[in-house]
Amino acid sequence: MKVGFLGPKGTYSYEAALKAGEGLELIELENIDRCVESVVKKEVEMSVLPIENSTNGSVAGAFDALMRIPVVDGHAAVVATKEIVVDISHCLVGYRESNVVYSHPQVWGQVKEWMKRHLSGVETVDVSSTSKGALIAESQKAMGISSEAAAVVHGTPVLEREINDKKGNQTRFLLLTCPEALGLFTPVPSKKTLLKLQVEHTRIGALSEALQVLSEYGMNLTFITSRPDPEREWQYIHFIESTGGEIEQAITKLREHRCNVCVLGNY
Repeated sequence: MKVGFLGPKGTYSYEAALKAGEGLELIELENIDRCVESVVKKEVEMSVLPIENSTNGSVAGAFDALMRIPVVDGHAAVVATKEIVVDISHCLVGYRESNVVYSHPQVWGQVKEWMKRHLSGVETVDVSSTSKGALIAESQKAMGISSEAAAVVHGTPVLEREINDKKGNQTRFLLLTCPEALGLFTPVPSKKTLLKLQVEHTRIGALSEALQVLSEYGMNLTFITSRPDPEREWQYIHFIESTGGEIEQAITKLREHRCNVCVLGNY
């Protein structure tokens, strides 16, 4: 089976893909959008998607990509089937004589204090992945922030190790697949459910009512984030992760409250 990951080789997404299972063919993808799109189009059977960092919070681009998953009759065309956690240890790589640092935008919030102390005044440039940052740093004799594995892949010198502000920094990924491919996986008890929820924000108390429904049916919210609805100004799409509870009954009740809701995975 093919599993997609945000490339190039050496990214933390690559490390997550290695944890997805044995005997898998790893396929490089150029951006986060493709991590979802490639599964929708059945170019790969699975892909890994970074959704949250323990220091810098949710990955906005990942939830924007999840927002675009087709939903037919309340069922998503792509679902999460596993959570993968990767330890994050950033390195400064490249060449100190440069005044430019390349990395993924999610990284800056994880090394902010370190950069204030050691690299104040440098230009920071966003690229599609940390490994791409190491690659550009080597090709342009600049600096990048990446894993040590990425530096090794691209032959980029490591200048400083463990520069993240908080030790124990981790990123969690979702392993995505199509519902019809779920039979290929060894069944494991699900601990978490991810919902996509839309409410009528023009109706007073709509979101509060929806959250109350989840509480009434014993669902313990472990994570919630919101993204702007691309089709409605000043409206939002909410992503809610929960544990336990009577999920199907809660969804039925939410729909009675005129909520648009679907399950994006159990893992």
